[in-house]
Amino acid sequence: MLLSELLSDDVQSFIHQHENDDVKQLVLKHKLIHGISSSIIADQINGRRKAKEKLPTFYHTKGIVYPPGVNVEQSSSEQTSRHQQHRRSFQREHAMCGLEVAY
Repeated sequence: MLLSELLSDDVQSFIHQHENDDVKQLVLKHKLIHGISSSIIADQINGRRKAKEKLPTFYHTKGIVYPPGVNVEQSSSEQTSRHQQHRRSFQREHAMCGLEVAY
């Protein structure tokens, strides 16, 4: 049920509108926001902030429920993921030709 509540238009709008607010003050000011614990909303705002630079596709996609902060921090950036994907593709193509590529 929490997932559907986090994805509601009201909650998603609140997260977007308050993305630059001080989340500590937000938690102190509100116990609940649209029926959800303010600390959960604060976690979503923090996740959105971290995704802005590291995972821009997530940041620009509507209806994202962000994982805990540590998960976002430890994930590879989109740029790193694209580089790794290109590297694996390059290695596969050369392996098919019988060539070895060492990195």
